[in-house]
Amino acid sequence: MGKAIIFLMFLIAGFFTRAYSIELSLILLGLSIVVISREIYPYIVHMMHGGLPLNHLECLRKICFSYSGNKPCVYLGFQVLDCRHGCYDLNEKDFWLSSLSFFSTAFTAGGEYIFITVKGEMFIVLKVCEYEGKRIKDELKSMREAFLRGFELLGCSYRVLAGSELKGLLRPPELIEVKTNPVRQLLTLISTILVSGLFPPLVVILALEILALSSGKGIVYKVSIQNGGLKVWGLKKATVTYTYPSLREIYTRARVVYSIVSTIPFMAMRLKPAPWEIAASLDSHAYRVYEMGTALDKLSMLHESQKYFFASRRRWERREPVFLVNGLLIAPKEIRDTMERMGLHFEPDMLALKTLE
Repeated sequence: MGKAIIFLMFLIAGFFTRAYSIELSLILLGLSIVVISREIYPYIVHMMHGGLPLNHLECLRKICFSYSGNKPCVYLGFQVLDCRHGCYDLNEKDFWLSSLSFFSTAFTAGGEYIFITVKGEMFIVLKVCEYEGKRIKDELKSMREAFLRGFELLGCSYRVLAGSELKGLLRPPELIEVKTNPVRQLLTLISTILVSGLFPPLVVILALEILALSSGKGIVYKVSIQNGGLKVWGLKKATVTYTYPSLREIYTRARVVYSIVSTIPFMAMRLKPAPWEIAASLDSHAYRVYEMGTALDKLSMLHESQKYFFASRRRWERREPVFLVNGLLIAPKEIRDTMERMGLHFEPDMLALKTLE
């Protein structure tokens, strides 16, 4: 059962039991906050420190590693040097077939993949998180083999990044460690204590704030941008997913992105192959919304169902793989506007730095 469902169950139960037992109601409301404590912790650290907690990275000769909770994670990075053909060398159909072959081969072995672009240079980072050391090694090997097979299909050359280079990508120069601000922390604690007297479940928030005070400087970062024209954006929606573009539209978007990639100061996109249940939910959601829209005679719901039918068609007719995506963009507003025209909607969001974890 997902955390969101458990949170809602405790929250609703807490409000419904208020008429029968105040104590039980407060306990249930407190438990609802405990369930999502890990999700709200970054917001609390941001409120206390003015920065964001990122996992501490340790790097060896070729890899870096960190801990996500109690689970160890390993990173392996590659720089894309050159490819035999680019979007300007192929026609629309060949470009689409090459792209589809690449994504269907290189990024389907589990784990996560972080695409990083720095002023025209392209890097790809493989990430694996497992409790057992042997499973990490085996899964990373499987990801690396699939990734290199995809590169062979495209005829791309690459080089493996050194650990220090990899750390420089995942913790770029724009990130600096946060300096302690006692006044900010004290005001936050006092305001929470005052509110906790009116709503006791917020004692959980107070405990998280006290925990946030002990956060080491090495894991709390903020973005320092010298050029005032640059801003930090987070990917909120990818509306292009819910369309059925022609091959010409796909090819045109690729050429536009290729033409501006050298002007993007920093962009990171984290991809994770979607579980079968999520990919299959595109179909079920489309039918469910369509049936409700038809029964209620609501055009808005029929329009929404059409978008999901488009996404489903791409999955079944074109065999396009489905990914879960997070995005970070450090760039001027003009670049952000261009990305929006391509169907990628970025909004100001400091929490987008989590893409680099």
